Amino acid sequence: MEQKFEQERDELRARLAETEKKLQERTQELGLTEQTLAARSSEFESLQANNKELEELREMKEVRSENRGLKILRSGIRSLISVCS
Repeated sequence: MEQKFEQERDELRARLAETEKKLQERTQELGLTEQTLAARSSEFESLQANNKELEELREMKEVRSENRGLKILRSGIRSLISVCS
């Protein structure tokens, strides 16, 4: 009977050691995954900032283009007025 308990104890110790090893591996994998997630999150924030900046630049370009068009129209109107006068 004692031999049976010792055998069972040895089996349980082996299973415990295996489980602890797996836990350590999963803990390391989790650490790497967290690092990867943090890096990707940082990249995403950077991309969002770049996208916002691009949108602002597009808006500025559009306003400039509209202003240029208005200047051309004003110049044309002035020319027409001076010709008609």
